[in-house]
Amino acid sequence: MRITNSMQYDALSGSTQRLESRLLDAQKEASTGLKVASPEDDPAGAAALIRLGTIEDQTSAFKSGIQRVQSDAELAEGTLASATDLFTEAKSVAMQGANGSLSASDRAILSKQVDGMIQNLLSMANTKGEHGYIFGGTQTQTPAFDGAGVFQGNDLTRNVAIAQGVSVVANASGAKAFTAAGGTDAFAALGDLKAALDANDTDAISASVKGLDDAHGQITAARADAGLLISRLQTTDAAHTQSLTLLASAKHDIADADLPTAYSQLSQVQTTYTQAVAVSKQVLSTLSAWFTA
Repeated sequence: MRITNSMQYDALSGSTQRLESRLLDAQKEASTGLKVASPEDDPAGAAALIRLGTIEDQTSAFKSGIQRVQSDAELAEGTLASATDLFTEAKSVAMQGANGSLSASDRAILSKQVDGMIQNLLSMANTKGEHGYIFGGTQTQTPAFDGAGVFQGNDLTRNVAIAQGVSVVANASGAKAFTAAGGTDAFAALGDLKAALDANDTDAISASVKGLDDAHGQITAARADAGLLISRLQTTDAAHTQSLTLLASAKHDIADADLPTAYSQLSQVQTTYTQAVAVSKQVLSTLSAWFTA
């Protein structure tokens, strides 16, 4: 088959256009730093980036949910730790008050100490966190206990999703920590000690120790639950952080250009294009002469 001048012209023009397209692609990659700046650059890569972005958004949402409840969980654990210390101190007061050598006035002084403990416990039980009163169940906008130590909240749970298909109870149970729902009314245990001290009744003072021990035990159990929640939140949050790092790396591998390589390729394409344009001018000049001859 004879190669006509027209065929040579078309081939040369097509070759130059392809080089122009390569040059534009190389310039875009070098200037943006992206191999996949739009779906047409790499449809499969763009689809993979969308999938990774969706997973990244979900993971970030789980991390946000964890962070919203973690501070209150830590506050609850710390508050319950203080409450256990309070009942350790209350038991020590009871042991002193049961000493037969103390006078009624001595026990009256101890009773005032217990009064202070009751107020401190009330303050602890009504601790307020970032999202309201932390021991009131779902009743977070009103104090969990009234001034007499009567529970005003509920024992309903607030759940938070921490991973796909995984939720945890995000609030500590004030009912189980401080009321008879946990086995012992902690305020009543302190009240019994105070009443026995006020009555100067050593037998009643000694008997109050069991209630104090029981209250201490149930608050310790509630504290352990809070500690387990914190541990689970921290572990899951760390896993999500690692996942986000891996997702970012995967997105980088798909979308981001290797800039030294991109600049090198740009330089090579520019050189090739410049040479091709120069050759094209010469050939086109010759073809033009043939066409007009």
